Amino acid sequence: ILDCTLRDGGYYNNWLFPQKLINDYIKFVERNQIKYVEIGFRFFDEIRTKGNTAYSDLSFIQSLRLKKHTSIGVMFNGSDILKFKKNKKIINYYLDILKSNKLSFVRIACHRKELDQISFFTKKIKLNKKKLMINLMQISEIKKKEIKSICEKLKKVNPDVFYLADSLGSMKPQNFKIIIKQIKKFWHGEIGIHAHN
Repeated sequence: ILDCTLRDGGYYNNWLFPQKLINDYIKFVERNQIKYVEIGFRFFDEIRTKGNTAYSDLSFIQSLRLKKHTSIGVMFNGSDILKFKKNKKIINYYLDILKSNKLSFVRIACHRKELDQISFFTKKIKLNKKKLMINLMQISEIKKKEIKSICEKLKKVNPDVFYLADSLGSMKPQNFKIIIKQIKKFWHGEIGIHAHN
């Protein structure tokens, strides 16, 4: 189980979670033995108008009090990485948090057309010995004939976990079963689901 309350929930309050709530939340997930906690996004804004869990700065991550069994991570948007691909300063900003010994994993949300284009970035995550997770969005829109090609691209990126995100909230358990069965023909790594229904 991966909990992403502070990351996904931030859409409702601009990621302006009070520090006490963040600390209480961490205690709660630890008490309930949830190992993976996605603490926030890693956005880049020239003018910062959002809360800590939108940017997940190194200082914020280092300030979190965690038990040894808790693995925390952040989510990057693949589209952001590609938008700033040629801007070394911004790419270094994104990568800066990999210095944290408290950060265990990075999850990248992307569309199928972005999957192989982000490999330049995913290599750096792997080099920093962080667990890499790919969160493929809008899985309900993917056709059966595209799955082999997606899995070939996935092998280039080499994630530790491949998540299927039902971004549009239209899939039922049987739909997931069908698509996972197809994916397993070409991808032999761990698979997760991020359901919106």
